[in-house]
Amino acid sequence: MTNRREFLRTAAAATAGGVVTGGAAAASPLPLPLHAVLIETTFPQTHAFGASLATAASAPLLHLRQGDITAAWLQHIAPIWQREPVALAGLTLSSSLFCLETLTSLTPLRVQFHAEHVLLPDGRVQHRVLRGGDSAQLNEDHLHRLGPLWPTHLADAVAVHRRADSRQRLGPSVAALTPSLPDGASLLTSWIIAPV
Repeated sequence: MTNRREFLRTAAAATAGGVVTGGAAAASPLPLPLHAVLIETTFPQTHAFGASLATAASAPLLHLRQGDITAAWLQHIAPIWQREPVALAGLTLSSSLFCLETLTSLTPLRVQFHAEHVLLPDGRVQHRVLRGGDSAQLNEDHLHRLGPLWPTHLADAVAVHRRADSRQRLGPSVAALTPSLPDGASLLTSWIIAPV
């Protein structure tokens, strides 16, 4: 039978993000709650990602065109971030991530997950997970093997992404450094910006 001391110890550990089993606390952080999902509207891959993640996260889907975050920023993101630093995720052009990350530089928000997806003219996609792949349980090889299903798997991984350890010092991402692309290729960037 559980006594009051055991109950309080279990409740305190659960509140702190851990679960007590056998007297030892095990870290079990919850997935990040997402406030909104941003997608670049000119690519079919982003629509699959956005629909899947917005549904899984019960979050609104914000559409960007050619990397322009102005309308989304003014109507949705800035008013929320002025009240509270909440998490956003997206599959956009790298310029969108760069702008959002620049706007968060004086806040407790940081890029916690970042991957690049080079869409080649022949239909293949090259993936690079640059930050937070472990927390999202995501790696490049798995994305490659998924072929055209990668956007929905990516959305599933982002939906269960865990908050970065608050002791981890997250500097700027490499969103400002666009890799050289083959002729006719396009670069999409998947990301999560969240409080640390």
